Amino acid sequence: MIGPWTNARKIVTHRKYSFYNPKQHPFFDKHGGRVIFFEGTYATTFSGNDQPTPRYNYNQIMYKLDLSHPELRLPDRQPSTDNQ
Repeated sequence: MIGPWTNARKIVTHRKYSFYNPKQHPFFDKHGGRVIFFEGTYATTFSGNDQPTPRYNYNQIMYKLDLSHPELRLPDRQPSTDNQ
C-alpha cells in the first residue's frame, strides 16, 4: 500500500505502557485480509511507569483484528485539492 494517508483509527491503548515496533503478520491473515494479526513490544520503557506487569513487561503481544468491525470504519476519503 502506498500513501498519502489521510485518516487513522486508534485500535490499541496501553495505559502507562509503551507499545512500539508494531508489525503486521500477513502470513496469519484470514478471509482475504479482513482479519489481520499484528504484534508489538509491550514495555514500561518510555512510559514513566515504575510498576511493570508481571511476566509481560518487555514482551511481544499479538492481537487479532477484524477490520470489518463497524467501529473501525473510517470516513470516506475526500478528493484531494492538491494540484501535484
